[in-house]
Amino acid sequence: MDYFDQIATGVRPPPPPSTRIVTVQPSTEKELQLGYALAKQVPDMVHRGFIIETAYGEIVIEPGRHADAIAAAVRRALEAQLKSATSKKGRTA
Repeated sequence: MDYFDQIATGVRPPPPPSTRIVTVQPSTEKELQLGYALAKQVPDMVHRGFIIETAYGEIVIEPGRHADAIAAAVRRALEAQLKSATSKKGRTA
């Protein structure tokens, strides 16, 4: 009879709560999307530039200092959203 069998049959008490493994909830779809945007889309904005679409038309941002500055602002906003999403998950778990 191994350790786990002894616990199951009541021969040995279970370990104290502090030594139990805590499982982490899987990432939400929003967390995955934000992580992807930070890992792939924001760096692509810096390297290739991007287009901002509005109801009035498109604004083309070429690679360079303006693309860098806008991408940095987008990165900060996405990081804040990701932090908010993960802290909400921690409170509900």
